[in-house]
Amino acid sequence: MDKSASIVTGQIPVNGESQETVEPGSRAPMGHVRSQSVFSMEDTLFGTVAEKLHNVASIVTLPLMTLFICSEIIIRYVLNSGLTWSQEACGLCLFVLVLCCQANCWQKDRHIRMDLLYNNVPSWLRKTADVLTVISGVTFFGAIAFQAVKDIPYQLAVNEATDEMHIPYWLLSAIVIISCAMLFILLIWFILRLTTEKKRLIGGRP
Repeated sequence: MDKSASIVTGQIPVNGESQETVEPGSRAPMGHVRSQSVFSMEDTLFGTVAEKLHNVASIVTLPLMTLFICSEIIIRYVLNSGLTWSQEACGLCLFVLVLCCQANCWQKDRHIRMDLLYNNVPSWLRKTADVLTVISGVTFFGAIAFQAVKDIPYQLAVNEATDEMHIPYWLLSAIVIISCAMLFILLIWFILRLTTEKKRLIGGRP
């Protein structure tokens, strides 16, 4: 077993060297390469769905954005014309990409944060920051999903849609709801798993 794997799992290397272990919910010390995030929920249904959604969204939206941008450049500079909907299409693709990838980025520990500051603070402060991050995420994304649910009846009633492509807003709200609800569930699942693991360790059960 290599040292990086031992840090993730909290096991001690068999070669007799002293190695710091990492409890569930904490990150490996700076300078070590970790094979899997402690936030990973990929062994759960929602974690697997989040990863698949990330892959599908990336495969679909990135080529479409490239196609739209290249087409706009060619038409504008070669034919001296332009597409009225290409900018909106790229914006919508980026919107879908960010929403569909956010849950998997969190569980793989690839979200944006200040690593330079985070990795140099004491362990107890990192754990506190992790707890606050989860609480903030549950509150923030739960509120966004709740508001999106409230907006759908009005969007359906007035047939609200985008300016150029006339894509209904209720469809975009549905994407927001699915994305935020998935991340909300993963955050709650992580809290429950962490709490269960702490109780198991305190009880001394294997």
